Amino acid sequence: MYDLKTSKEELILELQKLQKENRVLKTKYEKDVLEQKQITEVLELKEEQRKAILQSTLNGFWRADMQGRLLEVNKAYCQMSGYSEQELLNMRISDLDALENTEDTLAHLQRMRENGGERFESKHRRKDGSIIDVEVSTNHLDLNGGQIVSFTNDITERKHSVNVLFESEQLFREVMQNSPIGMALVKPDGHFINVNKAFCNMLGYSKEELLSLDSQSITHPEDLDSGLNHVRQLWNGGIGKFQTEKRYIRKDETVIWAMLNLSMVSYDDGRPKYAIAQIQDITPRKLSEQALKESETKYRLIADNMGNVVTVLDMDLNLTYVSPSVERILGYSPDEYLKIGLSGIIHPESMEKIVPVFEERKQMVLSGEADVKNIVLEAQFLKKNGALIWVEIVSSFIRDKNQIPVGILSVSHDITERKNNKLQLINRIRIEEIFKDISYQFVRGSYLETDELINSALDKVGLFTQVDRIHVCRYENNGTVVSNTHEWCNEGIEPQINHLQQLPAVLFQWGMDKLYRYELINYEDIAYLPREAAAERNILQKFGIASILAIPLIYEKQFNGFVAFSSVKRKKAWIDDDIKMLNVLSDLISGELGRTNSMKELIKAREKAEESDRLKTSFLANMSHEIRTPMNGILGLTNMLLQPGLDTEDRESFIQVVHQSGQRLLNTVNDIVEISQIESGTVYLKVDDTDVNACVEGLMGLYGPEARKKGLKLMVDRLLPVTAKNISTDRTKLDSMLGNLIKNAIKYTESGTINMGCLANGAAIEFYIKDTGIGIPKERQAAVFERFVQADNTDTRAFEGLGVGLAIARSYAQLLGGNIRVESEEGVGSTFYVNLPVKN
Repeated sequence: MYDLKTSKEELILELQKLQKENRVLKTKYEKDVLEQKQITEVLELKEEQRKAILQSTLNGFWRADMQGRLLEVNKAYCQMSGYSEQELLNMRISDLDALENTEDTLAHLQRMRENGGERFESKHRRKDGSIIDVEVSTNHLDLNGGQIVSFTNDITERKHSVNVLFESEQLFREVMQNSPIGMALVKPDGHFINVNKAFCNMLGYSKEELLSLDSQSITHPEDLDSGLNHVRQLWNGGIGKFQTEKRYIRKDETVIWAMLNLSMVSYDDGRPKYAIAQIQDITPRKLSEQALKESETKYRLIADNMGNVVTVLDMDLNLTYVSPSVERILGYSPDEYLKIGLSGIIHPESMEKIVPVFEERKQMVLSGEADVKNIVLEAQFLKKNGALIWVEIVSSFIRDKNQIPVGILSVSHDITERKNNKLQLINRIRIEEIFKDISYQFVRGSYLETDELINSALDKVGLFTQVDRIHVCRYENNGTVVSNTHEWCNEGIEPQINHLQQLPAVLFQWGMDKLYRYELINYEDIAYLPREAAAERNILQKFGIASILAIPLIYEKQFNGFVAFSSVKRKKAWIDDDIKMLNVLSDLISGELGRTNSMKELIKAREKAEESDRLKTSFLANMSHEIRTPMNGILGLTNMLLQPGLDTEDRESFIQVVHQSGQRLLNTVNDIVEISQIESGTVYLKVDDTDVNACVEGLMGLYGPEARKKGLKLMVDRLLPVTAKNISTDRTKLDSMLGNLIKNAIKYTESGTINMGCLANGAAIEFYIKDTGIGIPKERQAAVFERFVQADNTDTRAFEGLGVGLAIARSYAQLLGGNIRVESEEGVGSTFYVNLPVKN
């Protein structure tokens, strides 16, 4: 075995021993000359392969003596510092460290010698004068008076990102859940409050499983005491954060190395609240560090077991070796991978890009045009299960002892999550822009523009999500029917809005019940809708819908409809980000529709109030007229009756007119008293057994003379059987209600008949008064039951009266537990129906 601590003489002895073993192997396997030649070449290329490994790693590497003089650096550190390799080899560590002077650096190197190495964060000064944050991992080697080897990572972006993202709790949650490194919130007792997906994947546990564990139960037993003093200081407030390396035991009982960063979050009074743990899997790096200290055999063992895929190719890009980790990452065994070759693994589009790059670099090296160190490329690899992943390939040329390139060493690692995170970030920014624009338009827009605003919002979201169709459907007629009010269709998709109007809600009971419970309906394939959703499946299939996502419209805790997103051309799986975005759209639409309805209700209420004021003004004028007209008649005629010499015939005529005027005035006063009692809520019922037939006959006798005087026939068509003539009601209110209807019939009928009667209607009695009068226009039939309204409001003087008779009749009908309605045809006549319960 070779070790960086091994002396030169020992290396020579070991090499002689290996050469002797090679001669024995050559004698034993002389029939396979080609294989023996390959073994010999591998042995000769050990040093070159070690250098190739260092040059291909993404971590910066440097080796220095105990005076801080740099002895060796790799390409990554040159790029990190901005210096060339030759410049760095003429420098000391103190020339680069921005936090330590020469004395501090020498003291620090001495501590590294005593401790065998350290891991810490620092700041390095680049050639251009800029300062970068770095994470440094060092080990001490007992070579030539002592040497320090270091792997250095540029963590400037990570530090900056953490500082920015932690500014808000919401961003922190997003960062935590989407972070490519493991993160957890930890209680003082070691139990987890929250963990992210990366940490779950790192340890192989589900989120629920980790939340039931504590940090001690997943820590390697040998590491339980390491850093314990720092943890105690952290919870006691002595330090705010600390960093350490430790081992974790995965669910499958395998062990991984991780870099743990713990920082404290405290309450305002300083008490510890919880700790934020950042856990980064450093197993590959630990293995790489180990590779620097071990022999070629151990190096190969590491290559075979490291997390990344290590491959060796000849100069014609033919695979000659692949590490076993390929099976874990891509699903292929090493033998399968070698048999398929690069052209069967790398996506054709990626292959077209990377082959020319390799050929170009190869020609540059072979011709001596340039000394190519690392080649870094991104490509899509095809896994055995057919899935595509993004891979970063870092390659360098393997050279023989004469520095002639003889092959290519490549290290590939999966960057799919990093690529996806970048795309998700871009999508989130775009989503925020879309919804800011939609919200801005909704806030600025008028309620009269609601339809245009919603259609515009559907267009923006539809184009972004690339759905095929979006429907906004709302409940109508007290939730009995569903209608499609707004629709957006992608290019080439046929609109269906005209076919989705006034659909009975009862036909879609399963879907309505789910939405009413504020649940989503989310099916990538509608064929998997449950059996009880047969009606929903049939209509979706009728419109060619393959996938559906329906989100309820909720406004002020009321379910008002739903927004449906559908895919027609292909099946679509809705991811969490999609659902979050579409939930926001649903909330915005609900709010806009609610705002519009509120505005319409306010305007309607205002118009009603204005109409009420107008009607009351008209009523007061009418009341004045109805009081003054008969009063003037009474006063004028009584003055004439007091005149001497009035003959008997004139006296009787004047007395008759006075009596009629007094009766009209009494009717007006009675109406005013009754409507006032109704308005003030001081109407009281006196319920008793009432003979309905006697009531009808009494009204016949009371209003018969008035009808005959006008030349009308007042007739009773039907009465109740003697056995069913009694009902439980208020006789006074019943007389007043029916009397108002009869008076109205006489008032608005010039000729013909007025029929009245009653009949049993189940548990109710139905009264009717039918006339052959002027009739009521259809648009005025609902209004005539309002207070102070007559059928023809354009000329209230055409017929005497206050216009409150029907309002009184409706109020009394409702007080008695019944209702009133009218059927009328203009120019033909009207029929008023009153339904009252038999038992009140």
